[in-house]
Amino acid sequence: MFDSCKQQIYDLLRIQAPAEFLDVFDQGGDGQLNEDEQILIFSLVKEKMQVLADELCIVHEYQLYKDLMREVRLLEVDIGVF
Repeated sequence: MFDSCKQQIYDLLRIQAPAEFLDVFDQGGDGQLNEDEQILIFSLVKEKMQVLADELCIVHEYQLYKDLMREVRLLEVDIGVF
């Protein structure tokens, strides 16, 4: 999974390798990402998207802001955050 999304993961999180990804998100240290750790990943991505959307609004890119916020809301539904 990491290899197929390597560039997006780097762009969003500045993580360069699968081992580094596990070091950051594997809180249990068991080499596996449990459900809570997976939710943490998606929550972090959602927060980064929110920051980017806010920055788009500041520079008056309202349509891009609106599009990104739509994606943020969909991601919130997927991870069960309201």
